Amino acid sequence: MPIGDYCRRDVATATAHESLRDAARRMAETGLGSLVVVRGEEVAGMITDRDVAIETLARGRDAEAVKIGELLVDREPVVVHEDSPLGVAGGMLRRHALRRLPVVDAEERLVGVIASDDLLRLVAGELGTLARVVEAQLPATEVAGDGPEVE
Repeated sequence: MPIGDYCRRDVATATAHESLRDAARRMAETGLGSLVVVRGEEVAGMITDRDVAIETLARGRDAEAVKIGELLVDREPVVVHEDSPLGVAGGMLRRHALRRLPVVDAEERLVGVIASDDLLRLVAGELGTLARVVEAQLPATEVAGDGPEVE
C-alpha cells in the first residue's frame, strides 16, 4: 500500500520569510499543530506549535520579528515519497521522532502529509478486518466465548 494512497492532500503550508506570528495564526485558523514550510512546490521543512512556543516564550523572542526560515537553518527536511510503502513512513516517523511527515512525488514536490495518527487508524482498521475474518471462520462455540482458553 503506497503512502500516496492514504496521505492527506489538503496541506497547510508556510514560507520561510513569514514570521512565527504568521505561522501561529495559521495554525490557530486551521486547528493544526504544524505547517509544512515550502520553497515553491518543494518542502523546506516543518514548523510546529512547539517551535513557536520555544522561540517566543522560552527564549523571549518577538514572534513578529523571527522568521520561520531562521528555525530551519540547521534542519534537513524529512520527507517520504508517495510511492513508499506504509511501513517506510512508520519507520521514518519513529526514527525521527515525528508526528507528521510531508509526502512528495518523484520530482520532490509536496503532495500531502501523513500523520502517525493516520497510520494508526489504517493499521487498526486492517486489524479489525482481519479479526472479523478470523472470527467468521471459527466454530460457533468459540465465537460465543466457549472456545479454548488463552494463557
